[in-house]
Amino acid sequence: LQACLNAIVDSINELRGLFNNFVEADRNVSRSLATHAHYGTFFGGRTSPDFENLPTSIQSLIDKVTDVTAQLPLHASKTALIKTNYLGAVQVADTVDPFDLVLGEDKGQINPALNVLSKYNSTN
Repeated sequence: LQACLNAIVDSINELRGLFNNFVEADRNVSRSLATHAHYGTFFGGRTSPDFENLPTSIQSLIDKVTDVTAQLPLHASKTALIKTNYLGAVQVADTVDPFDLVLGEDKGQINPALNVLSKYNSTN
């Protein structure tokens, strides 16, 4: 279960990177649309940009930066905290046999070093 949850958190981190790439590409398209101009019929000269939609385009770019791009590092720290707080093992899993039995009072229990950090969980 712990390895599965770690893989899920890692996949979420990869999705965050893909989402960041998408938002960057979308910002580039929005920037290009905001400042684009057409070619007119009078000697093929360029026309002026669409000044009516320019404020909306600028606000859209600002919203993408403040509401999305600026929040991605916070999301990265939250997923890192999930791994640290809930999925951190006391011992390194590669060096511990998960089928070692605990000696002492709790004979017959699976090694708690590999449990997801919850006092109620002893199933993995």
